[in-house]
Amino acid sequence: MLGSEQYAKIVIPKSKNEIEILHALVSSTDPIKLPAREAGSIMELAVKRGYEVKVGDIVGQIDDTDAVTKKEIAERERDGAKAKADSPHELKAAKEGEAVAKENYDANISLNSGDRKAVSLFDLRRSKFEWQRALAQIGVAETEQIVARHTQLAKQAQIVAAENEIRRRKLTSPVDGEVIQVFKHVGDWAQPGDAVMEIVRMNKVEVDGWVLSEEASPAEVFGKPVTIYVDRAGPRTKTSRMS
Repeated sequence: MLGSEQYAKIVIPKSKNEIEILHALVSSTDPIKLPAREAGSIMELAVKRGYEVKVGDIVGQIDDTDAVTKKEIAERERDGAKAKADSPHELKAAKEGEAVAKENYDANISLNSGDRKAVSLFDLRRSKFEWQRALAQIGVAETEQIVARHTQLAKQAQIVAAENEIRRRKLTSPVDGEVIQVFKHVGDWAQPGDAVMEIVRMNKVEVDGWVLSEEASPAEVFGKPVTIYVDRAGPRTKTSRMS
């Protein structure tokens, strides 16, 4: 594991022998404190101190029960709105009702044409009103379909928002690296921005060592190639060699 207590051995070649620095300090050039992006209880931590991780690995989980429920509700409401928007029945019934009302009104006008007055003025006006109301009902049905379509789109947007919220509750590693410290435990509450763990990149580290002046002059070590041996902790101990 890289950190304040991680050491390495540096071997510097000389003309007749080698210089060994047994306790060179290894540190990361770019440590990352992985934050919680949503508030909630820590439900799971998939890694421990010393574990290696890759970009995108899920290393923890914040409680997403509410977000999952919101997604399910929005999905059901979206499906209901879609069914209403796609259904032809209400508009069809309104158009058929308008046709019947128009026939009735036209018949009443015909019955009152010329000298014939078979329909009272009140009944004539009422049949006209029923026809106009049937016309309006077509507009209402068309408007309700439009509203249902917009509701469907709005619910789909809510689903996407819930999916983003669910995704933000998954703690994923932003880099290839090694977990050097875990700040939270399962059951702990995390606020947005709280550091859950610290991860360091493994592809670039700093190794600091000191050579005594009596062992070599600056010209003998400055700019010289060196070999570095690092013991790294993890699920199993391994040795990395860097030149």
